[in-house]
Amino acid sequence: TRIVECLDEKYYPISHLPTTSVIIIFHNEARSTLLRTVWSVLDRTPKSLVKEILLIDDKSDMPHLGYQLEQEVAAIPKTRLLRLPERSGLIRAKVYGAEQARGDVLIYLDSHCEVNEAGANTRIELARPLSQRERKARPASMVLPRPTSSQSR
Repeated sequence: TRIVECLDEKYYPISHLPTTSVIIIFHNEARSTLLRTVWSVLDRTPKSLVKEILLIDDKSDMPHLGYQLEQEVAAIPKTRLLRLPERSGLIRAKVYGAEQARGDVLIYLDSHCEVNEAGANTRIELARPLSQRERKARPASMVLPRPTSSQSR
């Protein structure tokens, strides 16, 4: 569900928004919940905005997240499954996901959530520099612009 005030919000035209890499970190998550998150991104976000969805497995050891998940993810458009060789923790897994990402903007989602209608558009809108949009108080969001070559890692 959306907050009523968000329904009246005027967003930047989709054609002017950057592409995004949606990064989802998981460890021993229920497969059905994880896939529901992925499909909510694909079903509720304009196709032109989603460059890719990265599923970063932080060394899960549950059998249902092995070969069966690999087969299912292989059939999902724009989605890649990347596995860390050892348990690294949330922050290292996020950094790894950022290093592998190809989109202009990074969005981190929990592995057990659903995207609302126009939810990703709103988060990508937040990634534009303040000089290009109205300055308003908005909820904090885990959206990071891609680093440029002039920025150090």
